[in-house]
Amino acid sequence: MVKRIGVMGGTFDPIHHGHLVLSEQVRTEYNLDKIIFVPAGIPPHKTELSISKNIHRYFMTVLATINNENFMVSDIEIGSDKVSYTLNTLHNLKRLYGKEIQIFFNTGADAILDIES
Repeated sequence: MVKRIGVMGGTFDPIHHGHLVLSEQVRTEYNLDKIIFVPAGIPPHKTELSISKNIHRYFMTVLATINNENFMVSDIEIGSDKVSYTLNTLHNLKRLYGKEIQIFFNTGADAILDIES
């Protein structure tokens, strides 16, 4: 059976109610099995901004999602020393979870403005 997985990417500095509500709405609307939150390791569009340490953003995301059994958090980008590009992350998730999943990417409005770059 093919699993339908939503991927919510972002800096999550901090993660907030909007991220959680959007993700639950997407999960319900598209009948997804899970939403995987992927905190960016090194966000390509925020290089000039001061952001919280990777591990802090990761644990903020874990704490914010812990009460929803349909949410999980991936550390796939957190430990990398390379810039986090969505395309690479989605390929890595597909390799990790195999051909048995369909990936549905969702993100915040701020990231959509920079999606072409």
